[in-house]
This record gives sequence, structure tokens and C-alpha cells, in this order.
Amino acid sequence: MCQSIAGPPVDEAIGMLIAEQMTPAAVELALEVRKEIQARHEEADRLRCRSIERAQTEADLAQRRFMLVDPNNRLVADTLEGEWNEKL
Repeated sequence: MCQSIAGPPVDEAIGMLIAEQMTPAAVELALEVRKEIQARHEEADRLRCRSIERAQTEADLAQRRFMLVDPNNRLVADTLEGEWNEKL
């Protein structure tokens, strides 16, 4: 014979456990934790954006330096090109 468990009593028992634990203080604490997590995510996003902007600025500066070098000075041009590629 197959065994089976009736769903409604299990659902009711789980519902009662959840209802007991969901006090106003617990809900408030959960909301505060969620706000803190969201604030941390937003700060991490801001830091990543600043890092990307800084990297773009450094790459632009390396490009300008490379473009301004005298083409006859190949050693300097090669070095600046390498720095530019590294920044990219």
C-alpha cells in the first residue's frame, strides 16, 4: 500500500507556527534588516560605479599621453601604448 499524508492538517500546523513567530517586533526587525541589506547593496553599486569611472578616466589619460608622443620616439610610444592597453 502507498502511504499518504493529508495536506490540510500539515498546512494548518505550518500556518500556526508561522503565525506564532510573526509578531509585530519580528516583522519590524525583518524590515529593518531588509533596509540595511538594500543600503549595503546600493553602497556597493556606488563603489563599483566610481571604480569604473576611475578606470575610464585613467584609460582616457593613457590614450591622450600616447597620442601626444612624438612618433619618432618609438621606445616611449611603445611604453605609453602598453600602459594604455593595460588601462583598457
